[in-house]
Amino acid sequence: MKNRVSTKVIIIAAALLQSVACMNNVYAQAQIPLSQQEIEDLGIVFEPVVAVSDSDGERVSASIITAPDVNNTVSAWFDGQILSWEVAPGEAINEGTPVAIVSSESFIEAQQAYVDARIENHQARIALDRDQRLYDAGIIAAVRLEETRRQQQQADIAYRSRRQRLLNAGVSTADLEQLDTGSVTLGEYRVRSPLSGTVARRYVMAGDHISEGSPLLGVANTAEAWLFARVPSYLSSSLSAGQTLTLSESGESLRIQSVDRQVDTLTQSIGVYATFTESTDWLPGQQVSVRLPPAAQGMRVPDSSVVHNGHETTIYVRTENGVEARTLILQPAGRNYLAIQGLTASEQIVTRGTAVLKGIQLGLGGTE
Repeated sequence: MKNRVSTKVIIIAAALLQSVACMNNVYAQAQIPLSQQEIEDLGIVFEPVVAVSDSDGERVSASIITAPDVNNTVSAWFDGQILSWEVAPGEAINEGTPVAIVSSESFIEAQQAYVDARIENHQARIALDRDQRLYDAGIIAAVRLEETRRQQQQADIAYRSRRQRLLNAGVSTADLEQLDTGSVTLGEYRVRSPLSGTVARRYVMAGDHISEGSPLLGVANTAEAWLFARVPSYLSSSLSAGQTLTLSESGESLRIQSVDRQVDTLTQSIGVYATFTESTDWLPGQQVSVRLPPAAQGMRVPDSSVVHNGHETTIYVRTENGVEARTLILQPAGRNYLAIQGLTASEQIVTRGTAVLKGIQLGLGGTE
């Protein structure tokens, strides 16, 4: 019985030793004894291993866009014809700035509807005041007073809605007062910008006919500039709101606001939206490139440190007696590689001279 137990223990111990040996072999492939003088003679250069940072991720193309949740277009409230422009592309404007003068038959109808509604509302108020006095004197019933009050409320709603429509179209309160007195030009109105920013482009020319709701002007607000990028779907699991991106051209930082969770079937990519952490001079429509955060945490391996042999990737690590060749599983990380296991920040790797070391391994050269 004791012999059986001892045999079983020996088998388990042997299996554990073999497992440890196999794990060590994943990283330590060969030892290359070299003295310091030989390292210098061969021109081998080492650099300390450092952890990856946000600048080590993949680089993808992107576009500068306006905030997707903010209107950036000045539109026409009435159909008609553009008589003239009040602003030019590149000009800074504020909310309420007149941008164009439009001639419109529909606007005449809206002006007339406003005047009619104002008169009806005034008459309804007079009628309500009259019936209130008659009711207080006991001359009319309460039902008649309530009917008059209901009619006045309807007239007031109609008046306010027609007034607001003109205000939305860019008509000022001063213009409305002049309209009440009949001292304003009928059929012409100034389109006013509903937002502040810089005029990006005109969608129509002076003299063009426009329809109700058609875009007239594009306004860019660089303080609210966003970035949109299409990212390969295999990177989707490593991206989330709050992560930092880096603009390759300028080094500016951006923060991810949202990541699409549906893959585009044609491009096999997802959409990523990000905002600049500080004010920027980039304009909507400009094409840029952006650096994504690394897919995982680990150690940075420069491209010059990696030797490829089929599907295997080998690096050379400094040891007390020379150099150790390690075959690691590396992931692409921008211009470099990412080592999740098998490398620590306390080690040094070869960044120049890998071809010489590979030749020594293959028996093509030596240190003698």
